[in-house]
Amino acid sequence: MKALFDTPILRDYLYGKEEVRREIARYETPMISAITLTELLLEVKGDEAELVDGFLRSFQIVPVSEEVAREAAALELRHGVDTASALHWAAARTEDAMFVTRNKTAFPAYDPGVRFVGQVSREP
Repeated sequence: MKALFDTPILRDYLYGKEEVRREIARYETPMISAITLTELLLEVKGDEAELVDGFLRSFQIVPVSEEVAREAAALELRHGVDTASALHWAAARTEDAMFVTRNKTAFPAYDPGVRFVGQVSREP
């Protein structure tokens, strides 16, 4: 099974949250969007950068293609999510992957392609 993880989920993993480690391990094909790759590479410095880059290489990276951009625009119009969130969600949808997030306020709970893990918070 494939799953695309949004940026806060990966941050939680890097902070050692066991619930997230178990969640990532559930999927044969773990994926992240190119946006998550960029965001996380910009957040780390020094010795951490090499470790985080190695971790991120274990994920399939989904580029922001025209298909993803068009799907994101449709999701943003239909559900009112912000552009970055819509791009992550669209990346999962175009890959027929589960979208794993902790943001229960931005995404519809009734969507069978969205799985919520952890809690929404600013701090890990």
